[in-house]
Amino acid sequence: MSTAPSPKLQPVGPKAGAMCPDCQRLLEDFGDAVRDVLTLNQTHFLAVVDGDSDPHRFDILIHIAKERKQTAKYAYVHHLETHHSDPK
Repeated sequence: MSTAPSPKLQPVGPKAGAMCPDCQRLLEDFGDAVRDVLTLNQTHFLAVVDGDSDPHRFDILIHIAKERKQTAKYAYVHHLETHHSDPK
């Protein structure tokens, strides 16, 4: 669904620093998935406002996009926890 390239995303906070290539890719995948959900929701809203006769066609697309977003989020979080956590 993404049409534009992602801007380079960087984590923020006390542990923000240089990211490994896998971490960067996973973060960009998550950003793309979030953008897809937002775009579909916006398109769905505009279809409803415009009186589209079948705005429900977006429901399954939004559901699939949300699943993709969750998968991308947890892949990123798992990578951070597995490869970038500080041993205590």
